[in-house]
Amino acid sequence: MGHLRDASSWHQESPAAIALPDTQEIALRAAIEAGYYDPPRETTLDEIAADLDVPRSTLSYRLRQAESTLLHQYIEDTEATRWLE
Repeated sequence: MGHLRDASSWHQESPAAIALPDTQEIALRAAIEAGYYDPPRETTLDEIAADLDVPRSTLSYRLRQAESTLLHQYIEDTEATRWLE
């Protein structure tokens, strides 16, 4: 029966349902596919920026904005779920 308590989180929006602007989603997908978030990091912002043909500062800004959106939503969802337990 203990595993049934975890069912309260089923109602949560999946991270894939969080809308990001296209530029941020493209940047995030490129970073993930290039291994930027893998330990050890497999690429650099400079390399990803070159692949996307954008300045490094633009890529960095887009990633920070996307990360902020996703992290804030995660925390909000986590806090909401705790009240259901």
